[in-house]
Amino acid sequence: MPVLLVDDDPQWARATARLLETTEPKLEVTIANSLTGGREVLDAEPWRCIICDYQLGDGTGFDLLEDIQEETQDCPFLLVTGRGDEQIASQAINRGVTDYIIKNRDDSEATLIGNRVRNAIASANFQRQLSREYQSKTAILDLLRSTTLSEGLLRQFCRILVEENQYTGAWIGAVDTDSERAVVPRAVTGCQSYLEAVTGSAGIRPDSADPATQVLSRDEPVVVSVPESQDSEGVPTAYKLVSERWAELAREHGFTTAAALPITYDDVRIGTLCVYLSPDDPPLTGRRWKTLTEYADVIGHAQHNEELAQSLLGDPSQWVELEITDPSLPLAELTSTLGGSTCARVLSTRRQDDGTLQYLTMIADSSIEEIEAAAEESGTFELKSPVKTADGIRCDVYSTVFPPEATLVIHGATVEEVTAMDGTVNLISAVPDHATATTIVDTLKEQFETVRMTALWNTERESPEELSSPLAPLTDKQESVLRQAYFRGYFERPRQVSASELAQTLGIARATMTQHLRAAQRKVFDELLDE
Repeated sequence: MPVLLVDDDPQWARATARLLETTEPKLEVTIANSLTGGREVLDAEPWRCIICDYQLGDGTGFDLLEDIQEETQDCPFLLVTGRGDEQIASQAINRGVTDYIIKNRDDSEATLIGNRVRNAIASANFQRQLSREYQSKTAILDLLRSTTLSEGLLRQFCRILVEENQYTGAWIGAVDTDSERAVVPRAVTGCQSYLEAVTGSAGIRPDSADPATQVLSRDEPVVVSVPESQDSEGVPTAYKLVSERWAELAREHGFTTAAALPITYDDVRIGTLCVYLSPDDPPLTGRRWKTLTEYADVIGHAQHNEELAQSLLGDPSQWVELEITDPSLPLAELTSTLGGSTCARVLSTRRQDDGTLQYLTMIADSSIEEIEAAAEESGTFELKSPVKTADGIRCDVYSTVFPPEATLVIHGATVEEVTAMDGTVNLISAVPDHATATTIVDTLKEQFETVRMTALWNTERESPEELSSPLAPLTDKQESVLRQAYFRGYFERPRQVSASELAQTLGIARATMTQHLRAAQRKVFDELLDE
């Protein structure tokens, strides 16, 4: 750290400079022996601290202080004097001197000055950090008032993090619901080449071990370092790196630390905020971490407001993704018992006359024997008609538990997909608006143990022609019969289920089943072929 020492006593100046550099190895002391000499080198370096004698022969230390203040140099100024003088001390305080030191002319003096210099530099660094935080937060508020385009807004956030908050790189990503929750960069500053190295066609590759992908799996902030750093107070524990590939990329691009935080609003996960530090950047202290979390909150709020504005102006459709964990749900209990990578997908749902709910289900990564054994242990459902197919085990799951899908339908939502894995049921649904989604979540929380809205996104509303479905003209009974017939293999050659077996499964007469099926087929063909 460059330090300027100005004193008209060359011997004292040389001795003090030598002792300062010995006691404080980070200091690099430059000597000037007069006011004129001090002025000549004033602009030579961005001085971290200036130590100046009061009496300089051709002027005083106050003269040099005035030059510094006129040039608005932001560095501590320590005034040294050979005699204690209350009047000089009072002037020093009034003129903005950082510290006032009386010469003792012994070895302890260098230690004293060294300590004062170190403390003054640390205090100045802290004040500069506070100023940067204030300026960057002010800039963010200005952005929120003036910027309406989301991409431009996010780019400005990244720029502020790099330029004002001293990160080597920063980027903001969105969760891509169509790519198994990959993270897709939306705005980048300072780390473009790194992202190109870890990004695939669907977003950040899971094998890159970048903190952004770990945030999605852990659903909490992640910090990693090369080498693994000691934990700092107020900063999440640095997880041990699981991929040497990331360590190699980090070294290649000059990073020592990476951090990622989830961007959320009302517990809805929107994306991730990621920053990268090089050895020259300030460390990720608790205070810097607190600022990062504040930025993530602001970004989440800004994106929420933007989506709300778009919903008011563009009339988009709202989609919501829910996770429900409750052992009373049959598919949750089934997949929890089977464990591992077993996934259950609902093909069709039908309520029987006795009130029992029938799920036509496809179960992947399991066997008939394992599924039957799990069903025997269950207290919430019964299993019937398991059949091995190319896609997994197709079976009927019967339950009397009030299904979460019913709550969605009651509130005007349509259920598009129901899956379950490892004890958690995942539902994707189209809802009329954000308020309805919130109402649905609140209602479900009263019925089940753990309910989370994991994603909420908009899609542009399609025209009525695009929205029309070949199944739209069908009655509920006709659609149920058609779905059961299709998924049970009635239309395969050879047939996997006969008309009588299908009717028996549906609990209706064979003639009634055939009538519903023919009517459904005719309406679907009319819808598809009618120009």
